[in-house]
Amino acid sequence: MKAVRLHRYGGPEVLIYEDAPDPVAGQGELLIAVEAVGVNPADFKFRYGWYESYFPRHLPLILGMDVAGTVAGLGAGVSGFSVGQKVFGMIPHTHTGGYAELVAAPADFFALLPTELDPISAARWPHLALRPWS
Repeated sequence: MKAVRLHRYGGPEVLIYEDAPDPVAGQGELLIAVEAVGVNPADFKFRYGWYESYFPRHLPLILGMDVAGTVAGLGAGVSGFSVGQKVFGMIPHTHTGGYAELVAAPADFFALLPTELDPISAARWPHLALRPWS
């Protein structure tokens, strides 16, 4: 798959569009074909390495937490979703991000995409909706 990754921390120049291994949906996870991804302030903080002491990650790193797309696969134990459904949600800090063609993330962090929303509109809501709780 193609993804935007960084191999070192820094400014926008560290982002590289390149081939990356396809993720595999693990226990309780969805494999999502990403159609839209939100860009939020946490992304540049991760890119600069500012969160490294709070959320250690391994490089190369794929950023992007807010995504919308289509379920492409189901990990063991996933219920309530099926392949082909449109979903949106927020990828936890412990997982690879959504600046990629595919992402595997916990099903509990996703919901079915309302028919009133397109993927581009939906990808901006997870971080915004959770902001009042932080």
